[in-house]
Amino acid sequence: MRSLIFLFIISFSLTLHSQAIYKSSDPGSDWSSSNPNHIQSDGSVPSSGYSESNSSPKASGGNNVRFSDCTPPLSTHSLTSPAISTIGKSNIRIGFGQRHTPAFISPVILEWSSNGSSWNTISSNVVSGGTSTWSVSLFDLNASANNISTLQFRFTFTTSDSATNNCPVGGGNFRIDDFWVGANFKLPIQLAAFTLTLTHYPTLHWTTFSELNNDHFSIERSGDGNYFIEIVTIKGHSDADKKYEYSCIDYSPIPGINYYRLKQVDLDGSSTIYPMKSLVISLKKTLVYPTLSSQKINIEISDQHSTYCQWYLTNPFGQTILDGIIPEKNRSTIDIDKLCNGPYILRLKSSNYQETFKIIKI
Repeated sequence: MRSLIFLFIISFSLTLHSQAIYKSSDPGSDWSSSNPNHIQSDGSVPSSGYSESNSSPKASGGNNVRFSDCTPPLSTHSLTSPAISTIGKSNIRIGFGQRHTPAFISPVILEWSSNGSSWNTISSNVVSGGTSTWSVSLFDLNASANNISTLQFRFTFTTSDSATNNCPVGGGNFRIDDFWVGANFKLPIQLAAFTLTLTHYPTLHWTTFSELNNDHFSIERSGDGNYFIEIVTIKGHSDADKKYEYSCIDYSPIPGINYYRLKQVDLDGSSTIYPMKSLVISLKKTLVYPTLSSQKINIEISDQHSTYCQWYLTNPFGQTILDGIIPEKNRSTIDIDKLCNGPYILRLKSSNYQETFKIIKI
């Protein structure tokens, strides 16, 4: 696997110490669920495999919160935390244990709010890691979450279409446990950006503001968003307070949807996995990306034999929501920021070409 790496350095200062604010060993006991039939406390698979430190919660076992990705299809549910005070605190970090089955395919959005009505996205999909064991997810909030008396967190997801998720047979579930909030961290890395772009090949860029005891980064790829393989490893840095920029190219993407995620590994072997990105590589050389998006969908057709191609965006009931024409330059962008969250179908059609893609607005 070939890769390109570019490094640039500037000065950056940071002096912090860790401090715990809030710990919940069973979010199902003090958090509120919009629908107990889909989000409920359950003890059938106790949390395990992670130990408490200054930057990570401890597996408490016992009950945890189970999210059910099944009927009724396309229904939205949420789990909301009680109010947590960050008065006098800064550099807020949250962590929680998570586990999911391969059948759970719906994005789970994580947000925070200072007033319980206006919500800010932390991650558009927190579902990551292995499907058979528990792992820890960590997220660092920006400065607007500091010094708030009523900080709240919310997990939200929309159940999948039963026709694509085989819900009548089993359906999937996603679990969280041991939600933890801390402040004033000296972080292994401060990740400023992680992006996925496409020219001739998928290209990943990421930037760190500081690194401490960072052994290396791994770029991992998956065809289904559940099972990932490492495609490249890039050495990190153990010196803090410097900015580094990285880039690597995947010269062998798989046909269809490609999920990518960034994994950071400390010198002691502990690791952090960041939310995944995705794009589609078509057998007909049609590129649609990102397939999980809150703003725009890009379409590129590099093997088109007619002068234009018509596109249609429909909802799960087959109703056309948006449509347009891809001009002779074979590239178009669809603005979806005003659409409701959930799945959509993108159909491309010309006189000698037709193809369909699944899109999820988040």
